[in-house]
Amino acid sequence: MNKMLKVLFSSALVLCVLFSFAACSNSNDNSEWNNDISTVQRRKSAAHVPLSSYNSLEEAATLSLKDENNANYMSLNGTWDFSFTTSTVNIPFDFIQPSFVSSAGTVTAGEQGAEDITWSEITVPGVWETQGYGSAVYTPLSRYPWGDSLTPANVPESNEIGLYRRTFEVPEDWDGDRIAISFEGVRSAFYVYINGNFAGYAEDSYTTKDFDITQYVQVGQTNTVAVQVVKYTDGSWIEAADGIAYGGIYRDVYLTAFPENKIMDVSFETILNEDFSNAMLQTTVSLANYTDTISDSNQVRVSIYDADGNLVSEETQIGSVIRYSSNQTANLYYEGEVGGRVSVNSPRLWSAEDPYLYTAVIALYDGEGNLLDVTNQKIGIRSLSLASDDEGNQTLTINGERIVLYGINYNEHDPETGMTLSYEQMLSDVKLMKELNINAVRSPGRSLSTTFLDLCDQYGIYVVDDASVSSYPYSNMEEQSIPGDQSIWQTATLDRLISVMERDKNRASVVLWSIANNSGSGSQINFLKTYLQSNDSRLLIYDGMESATDIMVAYDWNMTAVNEYLEESANRKPMIVQTDALGLLNGAGSVQAYVDLFMNNDAAQGGFLANWIDYATTDGTNLLYSSDLEDGYLALKGILNADRTLQSDAEEFKRAYSPIDIEEVNASEGTFRVTNKNLFTSLENNYVISYEIYAGTELVGQGDVTGLTAAPGESAEFSVPYGNLQANTEYFVDFTVKYANRPVWAESDDIIVTSEQFEITAFATTPKTSESDTSGSAFNVTSFAIPEVTTSAVNIARGQFWFSNSALSDLNEYYTLSYRIIEENTQTPYMKSDTGEIWESPGAVVLLEGAFADFSVPASSEEYMVTIPYTVNGVSTGNYTVELTLTTRRAIGDIPAGYEIVYLFDQTSLGEKIPFNLDASRTPTPVLDENGEQSYDEDTSYPLMTGGDPIENSLPAYEPKAYFEEYSSFITLDNGDVSITINSDTGLITHYSVGGKDIFSSGANSPIGNFTRQQTGGDILGGYSSDTNTSLLNTISSSTEGKNLVGNVSAERVSDSHWRITTEYALASYPYEAYEVDELNVDYIVVYDIYANGEIAVNVMYDSGADTSIEPYEISNVLTLASGFETMTWFGRGPGESYSDKLAGTRVGLYENVNITDQIEDYLAMAESGNKSDVRWVALRDASGDGIMISSDTSNFDLNVSKWYPWSSEAYSRDSLANETTIVRVIGAARGVNSGLVSESMLYTSGSYINPGMMYSYSYKISPINSSTDLAAKAAERITDSSALASDSSTLSSGTSYAVRSVADLNLYLSVDSEGNILMNAGTGSDNQIWIREDTITMMPNTFTLRSYGMNRYLTAVSYYTNGISAELGLGDYDGYLWQNFLQDNTNELYAAQFYYAVTPVSYDSQFYMGSRVALMPRASRAEAAWEFIAVEGVENGYLIRNSQTGYYLTAANSLTYRNSLVRELSERLRNYAPTVDWSLYSSFSTASPLTSDYSGTDWVETTSTVTQWNILPGTAQKWVFTQSGDGYTIRNSSTGEYIAVSDGNLVRGSNATVFTAREENGKFYLYDADTNLALTVMNSSESGLLISLEPFTGVDAQLWDLVSDSDLEISIEAGDEWFTVGPEQIVEE
Repeated sequence: MNKMLKVLFSSALVLCVLFSFAACSNSNDNSEWNNDISTVQRRKSAAHVPLSSYNSLEEAATLSLKDENNANYMSLNGTWDFSFTTSTVNIPFDFIQPSFVSSAGTVTAGEQGAEDITWSEITVPGVWETQGYGSAVYTPLSRYPWGDSLTPANVPESNEIGLYRRTFEVPEDWDGDRIAISFEGVRSAFYVYINGNFAGYAEDSYTTKDFDITQYVQVGQTNTVAVQVVKYTDGSWIEAADGIAYGGIYRDVYLTAFPENKIMDVSFETILNEDFSNAMLQTTVSLANYTDTISDSNQVRVSIYDADGNLVSEETQIGSVIRYSSNQTANLYYEGEVGGRVSVNSPRLWSAEDPYLYTAVIALYDGEGNLLDVTNQKIGIRSLSLASDDEGNQTLTINGERIVLYGINYNEHDPETGMTLSYEQMLSDVKLMKELNINAVRSPGRSLSTTFLDLCDQYGIYVVDDASVSSYPYSNMEEQSIPGDQSIWQTATLDRLISVMERDKNRASVVLWSIANNSGSGSQINFLKTYLQSNDSRLLIYDGMESATDIMVAYDWNMTAVNEYLEESANRKPMIVQTDALGLLNGAGSVQAYVDLFMNNDAAQGGFLANWIDYATTDGTNLLYSSDLEDGYLALKGILNADRTLQSDAEEFKRAYSPIDIEEVNASEGTFRVTNKNLFTSLENNYVISYEIYAGTELVGQGDVTGLTAAPGESAEFSVPYGNLQANTEYFVDFTVKYANRPVWAESDDIIVTSEQFEITAFATTPKTSESDTSGSAFNVTSFAIPEVTTSAVNIARGQFWFSNSALSDLNEYYTLSYRIIEENTQTPYMKSDTGEIWESPGAVVLLEGAFADFSVPASSEEYMVTIPYTVNGVSTGNYTVELTLTTRRAIGDIPAGYEIVYLFDQTSLGEKIPFNLDASRTPTPVLDENGEQSYDEDTSYPLMTGGDPIENSLPAYEPKAYFEEYSSFITLDNGDVSITINSDTGLITHYSVGGKDIFSSGANSPIGNFTRQQTGGDILGGYSSDTNTSLLNTISSSTEGKNLVGNVSAERVSDSHWRITTEYALASYPYEAYEVDELNVDYIVVYDIYANGEIAVNVMYDSGADTSIEPYEISNVLTLASGFETMTWFGRGPGESYSDKLAGTRVGLYENVNITDQIEDYLAMAESGNKSDVRWVALRDASGDGIMISSDTSNFDLNVSKWYPWSSEAYSRDSLANETTIVRVIGAARGVNSGLVSESMLYTSGSYINPGMMYSYSYKISPINSSTDLAAKAAERITDSSALASDSSTLSSGTSYAVRSVADLNLYLSVDSEGNILMNAGTGSDNQIWIREDTITMMPNTFTLRSYGMNRYLTAVSYYTNGISAELGLGDYDGYLWQNFLQDNTNELYAAQFYYAVTPVSYDSQFYMGSRVALMPRASRAEAAWEFIAVEGVENGYLIRNSQTGYYLTAANSLTYRNSLVRELSERLRNYAPTVDWSLYSSFSTASPLTSDYSGTDWVETTSTVTQWNILPGTAQKWVFTQSGDGYTIRNSSTGEYIAVSDGNLVRGSNATVFTAREENGKFYLYDADTNLALTVMNSSESGLLISLEPFTGVDAQLWDLVSDSDLEISIEAGDEWFTVGPEQIVEE
């Protein structure tokens, strides 16, 4: 479009932007950058392509702008004088003058309150923060550097301002030329002064600013340039791109000279014919004439040279006669644009695969043929278009082929130089991008430098070119949105768009424009779109407004959202993905999933998935990031570290972005497929594919794949000859693809395009060919555990105590038991009337003491009752303490003989007095006076008493025993060579040594059951790293809080040289302070088989059940090794890190003697790193060669060897590298590193997800080794008699009834409906959820009883709290009393007839939980007291009772247990007990006292268990009996007795049975008929439920079943301290 049309299109508001009109003020009041939004420049030349004048056609054909041989270019880079200040007040007014002294060390005194400023030197280009001034502030996209302390468009009061000065000499041969000064990048606004004269002002940190300074310079003399740079300006409000806020002149500064008749601008647009055999270059040239002589005979001619300098298009005149306009503005005469076409026959087309550049030479001649000016442009001939199919679906193409952008976000950054990158650094970056198969870059919200874009043109990188407009923090502020609908921002935003568009319009690499980044929607965005579309033919993108983009930008969409867009038929626009998420920390998992999407859907045209490097700075020694910021880690989104060392993420991108793919057709048979993803490059003659065959770690064959041809976009199959493969040997084939010819960008001839490895054999782990010799000397076993003793006041009076002994022997074997009864008589002092003696309490005395020699508490017993046969005659005024002492008979390990364990029970700890029998004779009788009142001694005023305590004076005073040192409980196995100690309180190994050398770090716990890890990018962005989840996982993993032993540690002697230790844990759900309910909690079981040779086989099972409040990152064991184990050798993936969704760049191989710290990936911030996948075995050794091997007899495993724990919290990973101990994680299952962004279906199938409904099990063994151990031979050994926990945990039990539910929906069960159809339905209610409502035996009108159908007992009120808060419910036989009768009002409130308390679920922290306590509460019209009765078909008077508020069902629990023995009396149903409640507030319905030993009340109902609220459970017709038959199982319905069978490919039921194979996978099962390979499969829904059919077995989720046994469906409640605690919201004032 004609330049004048551009001006007409723009509003008058932007005239100042397009031209340097004299009307624009040249005042120097320094107000342009502070809340003056519309002023974005003064005296700046109009934007144009980078140009230089040359002195001849030959120079123009060979030189470039910044060529050292270009006589019309002068660099001003180098050392400048510099001063830094934070206020304009401090700027010396005369610093712009040539006479001003600014040499280093000069101090300019402040005047009129201004501060002194000091001058020094600074390097240009360069930001001042890396040279000792100001502060480099990282700001994520979501905020400005100043936070939210300002409103637009104000700037911080304390700003950062740099003053620059230098001198230069203009060559004498420039005399008569026009001279311009150019700044390619200044952040963020600046003033320019030449010899004291104001030359111009400009904003926009990222594009070139030119100023004509001809009138101010003195040719042949010394000139002075002064520049004032302001870091934060009103323009900074639209420069909110993610990154570090720097200030200064950070790109090149230079002078250029032009003739007075000059070429001012040039543009080229390529027009190719249909078969691309001919190119027409539509050329437009703008000219300027500064002379007084105007000639109409001037001509513009264009010639084209190829890359070798050959002339391919003769000099061609374009346009007609040039008539210069008489309009004059700022001494510049404009002439209308001259346009014409230049032809290039058989052009070599530019693309990223073949970035061929031509040189266009543009010459201006006068009428006599004299050369007035000549310049050049590098041009790439290529076609960009938006193609449409018959349905209107659009596709972006280059040279007729669908383009895919394998992109990265390029941030011009270096930790040492900030935003300033040298040419050499940019060249290195571009070459590395090509090596990593990256073909596209973008810098969202920033315009890239011209130097970098030159390299993209030269080496072939597609560019999305951004205008520097980014206002995310203020993009959605309604009427205050920037730019939104505010026309005041139009000048600034349009200036930035024009600057980048005019600068880069001729670049072949620029394939798309971006008008802004994350800047919301509104009329101003639409204005930018309209302007660009009117002035350039290339397409544009924008992420914040669908109507303002030609291509949909999926900004930070997860895979599910991407797929939804692509599957919506109404969406016609192509799409690119824009995110930096896959670069965050360790986050580049599933890159291949995105590439697969790009390859399989024409509308998905690639994306920019991560940043190039991390935003980090340096202190001169170490890299630094903004660790002081809560989200400072967001700076670390690069696939390279800030120092440009490669992260493993880079390998993942290289593999996924590779133009050549190799995949297996049938690896076991040696057939494979190669796919050529190039658009224009064929496979043959351009790539070499070689292979290597390994038998385990030994190379046994190699060769090249020859004779393959594959055109662009095509595939070809090939075979590899394996030869003879040996039995019991793992085989692998490795492929490497290299370039046949060295690319121009390559630094060597050995560049690898991609590599792949395939397993030829399919072993679960290294084949086991021998038995491990686990023999050795028999173990001596020593165990110690401080017994737990519990009781109550009533029981103490009876001499009853409950001992829990977790040791491996009877307590009597190791201890003696003694007791003392201590009395403190609180009787008021008195005088004995008969003797005149004064009686005063002697204090605490020992009333009774003795030893109990015959006590016995068996090994591994819980709450075993011991009755001590003492008789106590107390006194009514006595307070009593009972002291029990266990004294060791002999030493137990380090515990000496005579060690005493003392237990004290007193009124305070018990909550009430101990009711010993009373001796009335010990209580004195008052002497009464004649009035019947207490008489007193006249002299002493003591009350007179007769009789009194006859024994107390003879008792010894009580001397408390010294506090005993507590020892941890332990079990020690020791045979002289091997010593292992297990803490029996935690179940963890605290000591493990072989041959006197510690293997585990002394005192550290191993192996810790672990469910957390340092965060990955996927964890953070997927929301899994929420404070709640991470905190809970860290707590569960790092401590015993929330991970509690269920019962005691089990120690089983398998033989004298083999012991089995079993531990089972209940893991807390969130919030773990609430009720602990087994069915809600995941179970975690660990079994150690310990052998006399020092080997330990570890079997682990994790059952997540139905709870989803815990979201583990991984399921692993953490081992803490002793210091000195610093080298590792492993057979598995390496050498770098790998994860289930991040395997690129690694192969299964042998990696020997690697220092542990060397294999840890450093992500700067402490992040998950260093994982090794598919590990067969690992050996960890000290300097002598001693150590351990970790291997598995059942499967490969993931391994992580580090110097920090997964729950450590240091800011920098390097801070932990010096730790002496080594932390090993043996990982059974783990999330992928990017599991937050890809779709769940993909995660399930790739093993990158931990399904909360699955059971996980794994096993490994620890084997001692030394320097002479043959590692491969040791790894091939198996142990045959270790625990079968891992495999048996999910084995079906023949004859057992199971509820069968689909993994696709765990709330639906395999069912038979009333018509006999087999389908999936919700649970119909277990027998324990069915209640028989009986009205015939009630005692009052309208009342009814509720009898549990499953337990055949009645819902019964057990006891009540006399202050009216609550009463308990149980199940008992009917006895005809009102506390078993209930009523229901018209609001459905269900309440007891006896005292009108409502049946109510009790909340915890205002939340209702499945499995919580259901009690009787005072009626208060609570919503949760309403229950719906739902009739049960086939059960007379049978109902399900559903709570209207919570949706749970009233359910009889199968069992009720208690976390401690202090609630023992509740199980006897005598009274309630809550530790924080006064016992005296409780009573029973009995009129007789239940506290006495002779209680025999006849009106008391003995009850069992309790009731709770629960999800609906499966009914009888939803239970199936699995009976083993051969290698499979028959499946019979528990209700109908009919079998499931396969008949003619259909699923039927009847008397004939089909034997189904049950193939287990992580605790779930595929059920299929082996004869037909048809599997039970969940299909589409019907009116009554999901349909079941038989489909070919493929292993999809719809064919995976969870089998839940009757015992697993039993509801077992464990009541803890909080079970009876009622929150304040439940208390009703009476």
